[in-house]
Amino acid sequence: MDENTRIMAIETSSRMGSVAVAQGHVLLAERSFTGSLRHTGELLPMMAKLTEQQGWSPADIDQLYISNGPGSFTGLRIAVTAAKSFTLAQPHTRIVAVPSTDVLVQNALQAAAENDIEDMKYVAIVIDAKRKQIYTALYARDESLDETERVENQDWPPGFRTMMPVQVCTPETLLKNSPRPLYLLGPGLKSYQEKLTDDGIHWLNEKYAQPRAANVYRCGYHRARAQKFISSDELVPFYLRRPEAVERWERTYGQKTITEL
Repeated sequence: MDENTRIMAIETSSRMGSVAVAQGHVLLAERSFTGSLRHTGELLPMMAKLTEQQGWSPADIDQLYISNGPGSFTGLRIAVTAAKSFTLAQPHTRIVAVPSTDVLVQNALQAAAENDIEDMKYVAIVIDAKRKQIYTALYARDESLDETERVENQDWPPGFRTMMPVQVCTPETLLKNSPRPLYLLGPGLKSYQEKLTDDGIHWLNEKYAQPRAANVYRCGYHRARAQKFISSDELVPFYLRRPEAVERWERTYGQKTITEL
């Protein structure tokens, strides 16, 4: 990839959103929204501000990386809509979609470095999926892979091997099927405190619970080097399952629409 490639990364899959810009392998800036759940009002102004601060115009953005789920249904729709709208105006801009769990697991590397954790071999993500379930994925830490192996396994996030891809399950199922010692992180930990406590289970500090646009960039850059781009038409939120409201509607009314009732 050209080191002059201009990149923007968007993270809106959780309560706290952020945007980052980079050029090639260099992260230039990252900014978080001013508060929780402010994606609708702050995403587009933040994208415009960071672009302007770099002396770029929207037409200068070569690649756009987004965290596409699982996570907040509303947050994911906002990011996907923004990306589609952006590329309609700038059709040369290429899109990379990154699983939110890959974005989150990058925080474990920061936690290990800042807290001198030497036995962090396995990491699992915990995102509240409601209905007594979690979105999760399991990773084995491995920073020994060379660049060729990384490109060949572009679905693995930097610094890790994916042992279990993202899925919906109960907290009990995650613990039953995971090796030890297991480090947990993510915005869903507090919701399942009692069910995610066991021998060999370690919780990472809450400061590492939120995904960041800088890590969307890190994961997206790796995928872009492997040419894992998708078209605007292909880009959809990765919900992993349908909204509960839709399932309730179908249980009550079947496949009927409102106008058919």
